[in-house]
Amino acid sequence: MAPARNTRPLSLDEKERDMIRELRGRLATLAAEVLSVLSLTPEPIDGIVEQDVLVALMNLGCNRPHAELAVGRAKAALGASPDFEALFRKALELVN
Repeated sequence: MAPARNTRPLSLDEKERDMIRELRGRLATLAAEVLSVLSLTPEPIDGIVEQDVLVALMNLGCNRPHAELAVGRAKAALGASPDFEALFRKALELVN
């Protein structure tokens, strides 16, 4: 015969229930942020200006994936053929 399990429901007070609701909300927000970051793929860094900005960001201490993502987003925000300074400034805003 199997041992009896404690099937008594947990008794939580109002503070604990509120804390659980708050943590569920935070977890849902965090999960949504993680999924949005994972679904973003940086545009390929193919131009000389984009490569120069990428190297400049990495020289400032950014890791390559974050720098690539920032350059891709900056390029998309500025449109076609931005100059180095404009692209660098925008990418620097987006990486921080």
